[in-house]
Formats: sequence, C-alpha cells, structure tokens
Amino acid sequence: MRFIKELVDMGVDLSITPAGGLKVGGLSTLTKVEAERAIRLARNNKEEIVADLKAEMSSSIKVEKNSPEFTAEAVLIRSDVLGEHIWLCKDKEAAAKYYDSGIGVYLLNEVPLLNDKSHEALKLINRVKKIFPGAELTKPVKRITH
Repeated sequence: MRFIKELVDMGVDLSITPAGGLKVGGLSTLTKVEAERAIRLARNNKEEIVADLKAEMSSSIKVEKNSPEFTAEAVLIRSDVLGEHIWLCKDKEAAAKYYDSGIGVYLLNEVPLLNDKSHEALKLINRVKKIFPGAELTKPVKRITH
C-alpha cells in the first residue's frame, strides 16, 4: 500500500485494466520530473501495486446480507470507495423496483465495465445513476473522425 499512497499523494490516478494490468493516469497535472518519477515507481513496483489495488477493491465492497432489503434479485452493497450504498440487481426488472430509493442502481452485466475506472470516475458514474434512474452503462463506442 505504501506505493499506492505515494503515487496518490503525488496526484496520480491508479486503476486496474480489464486485462489485470496497471493503468496510471493523471500524469498531465504533474511536472515532467514528477511524471517520470511516478512512471518509474509504478513500473518498478507494478506487481505489488496491482495486488494491493485488487485487495483494496475486494475489501471495499461489503455485501450486507443481513439487510432487511436483501432479496434474491438484488443485493444492497456498501462501497467504501463511494462512501455509500448501491443496489446490485440481476436484471432490469429487478432494478426498476429500486430506482425510487435515491441509491445508485447497477445491473450485474455492468460490473465488468467498472473494473478499470478510477475512484473519481466511479463517483461520477454513481452520481449520474442517481440523477437518471435506469441509466445503463454500455461499452464505449469508437469515435468516428472525418
């Protein structure tokens, strides 16, 4: 965790790619020397950083099975990253029952699309989910340029 803390303190954004690699972002806000140092630190300690990020991700999601709202079609989850609860639902029909809750509602098929997102991106996505109940994440569409 020490490398993650050091990089985050520098202003670096860390996430895991869908392939399980390390994605380093936020370098444009750093000086050239700081960015080079951050890249070296991330490269030299990649395996440890990825393992720590995975451990942090798995420990930051706690399923509250004893919640009175727990059903077979939906699970109320406490996210330490978001600092709040979310609903994880098996399908659109189940999700529709929770749109009025004021809590972000996610479908199971959306989870893989969240894996490589930074904490800031996850918070933004959750805000959008609450503002637009029923909004679904989709795979990014390639940009067409003329």
